[in-house]
Amino acid sequence: MEKEDIVIDKISDTPEKSCIIVIKHLFPWSESELDAKRLDELNHCFEDAFLEAASYGCVKEMCIVGNSNPELKGNVYIEYETWEEAALALERIAEKNYGAKVVKVYSTDIKSLTAMRCEGFEHKQCEKSETCEKFHVLPPAPGLKKDLLEWCKLRWIAEKDKPIHFP
Repeated sequence: MEKEDIVIDKISDTPEKSCIIVIKHLFPWSESELDAKRLDELNHCFEDAFLEAASYGCVKEMCIVGNSNPELKGNVYIEYETWEEAALALERIAEKNYGAKVVKVYSTDIKSLTAMRCEGFEHKQCEKSETCEKFHVLPPAPGLKKDLLEWCKLRWIAEKDKPIHFP
């Protein structure tokens, strides 16, 4: 594979009808830095990011990447059902802060989050480690992601074009 063929994180200035956006470096730790306390923080970060993302559209998939690679470390990728939802989220999330951090959000040229997952990492056999260009997805607590995805889908089906307001 030629160097030009390796795409670690392709970011676009405009949505180009992409259904996937990325919040850069939202979670501060890589997979090698996780301990029990940081796993709890991962769950909170996942839930916070998901609920914010769900206020702009139906979230189809979401993941937090734990690669040590500085281009990927802590990125949150959110896939929406439609590109219009992704474009709205891109515009609105760009105006937010997360804690003391200024949120940096971009549209991506990624077509599928599933295709970007590192199968080796999921089987604890990724030999590339820091140089891996595939996503080392940090899993939230069992059931958390599934429950949030189901809730989101039901809310957006029930309230079709109404935005969700969180307390």
